[in-house]
Amino acid sequence: MLAASSVALQCASGAARHARERSLRIALAAAAALALAFLVGQGWVWAQFVAAGHFVASHPAASFFYLLTGLHGVHLAGGLVALGGTAAGVARDVPAEQSARRVALCATYWHFLFAVWLVLFALLASPPGVLVALGSAVGMHIH
Repeated sequence: MLAASSVALQCASGAARHARERSLRIALAAAAALALAFLVGQGWVWAQFVAAGHFVASHPAASFFYLLTGLHGVHLAGGLVALGGTAAGVARDVPAEQSARRVALCATYWHFLFAVWLVLFALLASPPGVLVALGSAVGMHIH
């Protein structure tokens, strides 16, 4: 969902640069819908964890999972607020150059969030030995 949302925002950025209003609006709506779907999916995953007995305070690994995914969700929600402001500006017919700049900033932020999610996913899905090796590489001694 985040990858598709990021692609949609990249398409929106190109549409804004070339003043293709209809394509811009469609791409912004698609990016927002996909990001909302990601957040709903994350909520579903949290519900599955709770149903399985993995609560925030039940284990340090669970706390870490909720912390990382929760912070990412907050950043994504903040990005949706910025995206909403950008979409509102497009709807108010702000100058094309200003719209293009706003959409480009949103796209950059979105690409960053997607990259962060890829790193988080890789870390959360990696075996303990990888985490120990990474910790040792940065000077942490994990036992």
